[in-house]
Amino acid sequence: MSTAENTDIPSTKSGYTDAQIERMWKKRNLRNWIALFLIGTFNNISYVVVNTSAQAICKAFDKENLVGLIVWFNAGFSFIIRLLHSFFMLKIPFTIRLAICLICYLLGLIGVALSVKIHISVAFISIVVVGCTYSLGESIIMGYMRNFPADSVGGFSSGTGFAGVAGAGLVFLLNALNVPIMIMFLSLTPLCVIYFLVYLFFLKPPKDLPPRPSTEAPVHEDVAEKQVVQGDSKDAEGVNPLMNEGEDERTDETAPLIARRETGCQRFNRVHKSIFWLSFQLMLVYFFEYVVQVGAAHCAFPKKVREESTNFWIKNAFTCINLCYQIGVVISRSSLGCIKIKRVWIMTLLQGLNFVLWMFVAGFQFVKGYWIFALFAHTIFVGLMGGGMYVNTFYLIMQKKDATGDDKELASNMTMIYITIGITLASLFSLLMTEVFFKKLI
Repeated sequence: MSTAENTDIPSTKSGYTDAQIERMWKKRNLRNWIALFLIGTFNNISYVVVNTSAQAICKAFDKENLVGLIVWFNAGFSFIIRLLHSFFMLKIPFTIRLAICLICYLLGLIGVALSVKIHISVAFISIVVVGCTYSLGESIIMGYMRNFPADSVGGFSSGTGFAGVAGAGLVFLLNALNVPIMIMFLSLTPLCVIYFLVYLFFLKPPKDLPPRPSTEAPVHEDVAEKQVVQGDSKDAEGVNPLMNEGEDERTDETAPLIARRETGCQRFNRVHKSIFWLSFQLMLVYFFEYVVQVGAAHCAFPKKVREESTNFWIKNAFTCINLCYQIGVVISRSSLGCIKIKRVWIMTLLQGLNFVLWMFVAGFQFVKGYWIFALFAHTIFVGLMGGGMYVNTFYLIMQKKDATGDDKELASNMTMIYITIGITLASLFSLLMTEVFFKKLI
């Protein structure tokens, strides 16, 4: 029997058999999936808690009409931090970036907790800090995944989805128990320390492993830097250098020369062209779903309706809608191992239709009694579309073998900027809903 047929005989320069290498990779991938899941959870949970408790925060200051403003402060300034990160922070080591991010995250949570004893302006400032550090942390980790197989994005996206359920569930539980907002946010502070410990000691890139014999080889940093995606000559033919299959790769010998000739602006434009349509669709999906879970959810069940109703679910409709949305998100963000969707425009179209339906729900307030459970079920569908769009978008970016690690990191950060734009526009639109479009109804 030949060496190639016998997996018990070392067939690589590493001295390991194919079977041993495969076991090493499976063990490392499981470890990193769990680590990225935890990191995704800890990174997003505070952001979710702020959005889900927006109504309660405003109520503490007797300013319930400012629900949309809470979400805007939580997301609006993230656009600036993502731009700063993309242009000025990518050369700073990942560990230093993340440490600074988590220190600010901790200060933001403490600020929100103490604001109820001070002034609503302190809450707004602290929420800006929480939102910016959440965005920065997400950008850092998505960029760091250049050192992992493309499927690893599923672990992080599953964690961010679970953060939605955990955060919304936590708010729902603590509100039912009448736990003060101060305690709610102080209880989140230990997670910042755990987050950093998981990153330092549990998450481990597979650079030290030999290439897998049965699947694609890992994209190691030194190899990735020698590969360059196709430039203007491909763009002229209408080929997307990051997203399309079957592209020709430049040879390792020519790649460094081309990389040196390309200026920063040229590289930015090339990468932006490659992900524009995909990122724009993700922006639309985020706009639609954030209007649904914030502005439409608040207008559909305004303060007067909640106070007059004896139905527990009506009284807690805003929190329940956010919880159901997050359930849909965690399911779809965890679906990458089962299904991968390339025609993401389908999810964009369906989310647009969901947005239209919720405008009718908010404008006519026709959901009464136990029909609210049908609305909850539909909100799960909204979350399914949003989470599915998120995980498949980043998978499509990360899975390209002919993109350098730097290009993938830049593409991920650009896409997150589009996400922030979508959330910001949704927050402003939600304010218009409460203060202009549906003001007489609420």
